[in-house]
Amino acid sequence: MITYLVDGYNLVHRSYPESIRDGDLERARSELEARVRSFQRARASSVRVVIIWDGQSGLPSGSVREGGFEVEFSRPPKSADDVILDRCRERAARDSVWVVTSDLTDIAGPMSSLGVQHLSSEKFARELEEPASSERARAANRSTDRSEVADDKAASGGGRAVDDWLRDFDLHPDEDSQDG
Repeated sequence: MITYLVDGYNLVHRSYPESIRDGDLERARSELEARVRSFQRARASSVRVVIIWDGQSGLPSGSVREGGFEVEFSRPPKSADDVILDRCRERAARDSVWVVTSDLTDIAGPMSSLGVQHLSSEKFARELEEPASSERARAANRSTDRSEVADDKAASGGGRAVDDWLRDFDLHPDEDSQDG
């Protein structure tokens, strides 16, 4: 399973800067949560997404858990970065963990020692913009990619190195092609 741990405010500032300027942070947060929920649903059981927001003292810290989609607020004095690092420690052994943030000042060092991956908020925001069917389209294009690779292989004279490359990228070379 892939788990995305999202620094909520970091991502919302990159996804909805106009709402932030207009002072409508709540709307921006709701819209982002809806987009991330759609992203997760399109990937069904293979992806879990946890958005972690910085909580404020004196305000209730609500949370949402719907299948593979979660929203969580840190509880002061902990920040969202602290909670993200806690979740990395909990999940890194059993999941492929991706931390979504562009603020690496407080989180980069500890995150790298935990063996998790990093995805910038800007790149993740672009992924959220892609239609849900784009992942299926990329999978469908693999058959086209295979035929193009086979054509390239024939043009290059074939060879074991090409077959190894095809296997490495899960493009499965023809079983009957053999190099002596």
